[in-house]
Amino acid sequence: MVAKNKEKNAHPTFSEYQKQFLLEYFKEMRTEINLRIKNHSSLVWAKVVTTGALMSFLLAQNIDPKIRIGGLILVPVIAILYDIMIAQNLKTMHKIGHFIRDQLENVLFPDFELWENYAGQKNIEERNYGLVDIFLLLTFTFGTMLITFYILWLQANSLLILLFAGGALVAIAWLIGFMRRHILFFKKSKNLVSAKESQVPKHA
Repeated sequence: MVAKNKEKNAHPTFSEYQKQFLLEYFKEMRTEINLRIKNHSSLVWAKVVTTGALMSFLLAQNIDPKIRIGGLILVPVIAILYDIMIAQNLKTMHKIGHFIRDQLENVLFPDFELWENYAGQKNIEERNYGLVDIFLLLTFTFGTMLITFYILWLQANSLLILLFAGGALVAIAWLIGFMRRHILFFKKSKNLVSAKESQVPKHA
C-alpha cells in the first residue's frame, strides 16, 4: 500500500454502518473480479479443448464427407462464440475494477494507492489482458478457419469455398474490432481527470 504524493482533500465522513457497508461492498467486488479471472481461464481452455476435440474427431473418424464439412464449418463459429464470451467477461471485470478504483478506493482511502490505482486499472499498459491476449485468441480462431478452408479446398465445391472465405474475412474483421473495444476497455480515473481540470488556468 503506497501513500499518494498529493495534498490531502477534505475527506467525506461516514457512520460506522456506512463504513462497514462499503467495506463489505469492496470485498464482494474483489470476489467478483477473482471469480471472473477464474472464468477467463476456464473459457480459454474450454475454447481450445472444444474446438480441438471436435476438429480431431471430424478428421480422424470415417464419416460422411458432407457431415465432416458441416462440422468443420461449425468449428470456427464455436471459436468465435468463445471469443465473444471471453471479451465480454474481461470488459465486465475491467468495469468492476473502474468502480472499485473510483467509488471505493478513492473514497475510502484517498491518501493511499491501493491495487486498482497502483496497477489494476492505472492504465492499459500496466494491467493484465491486453493486445497480446487479443493476438493469441485471434490467432487460434484464425487457425481454425485456415484448417477448415484447406479441407474445403480439398473436398468441397468452389461456391462453398468462396462463401466460407468471404464469411471468415468478415467475421475476423468484426471480431478484431469487438475484442479491442471490450478487452482494451478503459476509463481514466476521476481523480486524474479532476486534477487535470484544476490545473487549467481560468480566464476572466
